[in-house]
Amino acid sequence: MSKKIQIVSIKLIISLSLLLLIVLFLQKDKFTYFVNRMQLQLTKVELKKTDSLTILNQFNTKNEQLYLLEFGSGVCKPCKKMEQTLVQIDSVYAEKLEVIFYNITTSQGQKMAKYFQVQSMPVQVVLNNKAQEVFRNIGFIEKQDLQQKLDSLMKIN
Repeated sequence: MSKKIQIVSIKLIISLSLLLLIVLFLQKDKFTYFVNRMQLQLTKVELKKTDSLTILNQFNTKNEQLYLLEFGSGVCKPCKKMEQTLVQIDSVYAEKLEVIFYNITTSQGQKMAKYFQVQSMPVQVVLNNKAQEVFRNIGFIEKQDLQQKLDSLMKIN
């Protein structure tokens, strides 16, 4: 009798183990998402502890200048198109705006992209002279649209 109970117990344990594996397999995307979010949160905390003052101080100035941070890559077609737009914008707003490109394939670009929570490219982030984000665009933005936004931001500053 005890052997039958042992066999039934073993079968039950095996069945429950298989059921658990099946459930975990079916939920692997949610689990992976959860783990990735936790890692991202830890990375943000590490960056904020070590680099936030350094990063923000480089954009904190006393003049009325704005900073346009462009996050992209040399292999991304919309990024290349955006680069041409930014060259034109830079020449128009040379005294009032500093355009800074971060290649997100480099370690410095990745560090800055993590800090500014950039998850796609191209992304444009405009900071005021107090290093506060005042505008963000994800994807390509036409020159006229960007100029309108910059003009309105410069009136506010």
